[in-house]
Amino acid sequence: IIKALVMANRIRKDRYTILGDNGLSADAAEKLAKITEVI
Repeated sequence: IIKALVMANRIRKDRYTILGDNGLSADAAEKLAKITEVI
């Protein structure tokens, strides 16, 4: 999950996402996954 969140903004660069242009750091991705109870 964390790796997917970190890489997500690089997969389809032509699409705008809420992850922004720079994506998420591994720490931010882990925090997001825990807060949303994915992990």
